[in-house]
Amino acid sequence: MTDRPNLCIQIGLHKTGTTMFNSEFYPKHSDIDHLGKPYDLDDPVRMLLEEIIYATPLSFDADKCHRLFQEFVLPHLSANKLVTINEARLSHGIGVDRSAVAQRLHAVFGRCKILLVLRRQDEFLRALYFQWAGTNKTDLRFHEWLSESWVFSRPAPFSRIDYHDIVSSFSAVFGRDQIGVFTYEEFLEDRDTFARKLSAFAGIDADETVRLLSAKARNPRMSRLHVFVRKHPALARLAQSIRTRGSKRLVAALGWVANRSGRADAPMTPALEERLRSFVGESNLKLAQEYGLPLARYGYPLPIASAAASASHAQT
Repeated sequence: MTDRPNLCIQIGLHKTGTTMFNSEFYPKHSDIDHLGKPYDLDDPVRMLLEEIIYATPLSFDADKCHRLFQEFVLPHLSANKLVTINEARLSHGIGVDRSAVAQRLHAVFGRCKILLVLRRQDEFLRALYFQWAGTNKTDLRFHEWLSESWVFSRPAPFSRIDYHDIVSSFSAVFGRDQIGVFTYEEFLEDRDTFARKLSAFAGIDADETVRLLSAKARNPRMSRLHVFVRKHPALARLAQSIRTRGSKRLVAALGWVANRSGRADAPMTPALEERLRSFVGESNLKLAQEYGLPLARYGYPLPIASAAASASHAQT
């Protein structure tokens, strides 16, 4: 299988700064030729990836995928730039076993760089929940939403929060040396270090990456005021009226008040915390060991004995 050393595909996760990456980093870096996201509904790269992600084993059209790759991706690889694609759905395991998705991707694209940015599972779920709530995809409370079957789905190839399975599914096909695993927590804590590690993996200019990744985050979580207003229909109608018909000064004032109220939060019950730990703790531990990731430092759920040992080690 042909190597594509100047092709990097980011496979996830959602809610790890992907909107900012797609608007402020990939399209603006002088060493990068970005093919999506975002892309139009009829974009050939989108059609190619959706065939890989969603097609059932019986309906998967390999010839179509190779044809789209040859015509719309391969020409970009002849230039002296890193070609990037950012498609978080590749890591989902929606309907099609994740390992099958990885195999399809490899068969079409060849051996290329695979990039994944993780986020502590409880925070990933909170961010996803508030996105769903803010776009009216759910009216459940957080603990009710967490209890839905998809959150703790098994087997692992269909779980969105079993990170070790996501990484191992792709490393088994592309090779361990082609997989770059990063954490969103490091991005928030030290963007300079994150940017330089990312640049070293991707083979692009680090100083330019540092500058571009200093941009303000996009799609921030809704505020506490936003959550409060959504619970009261009359206030929600008033807020919508201000946003659509109010003066710029009034809209800005409303935004300022909302921001001052702080980010919305959703505490997890002790029972759900323990359920999450038992569901992903061993997976997180294996991933931390295999890739040298400081998951304990960032509070990722780990087996109790391992978490205690990490805390003791940090104190000594």
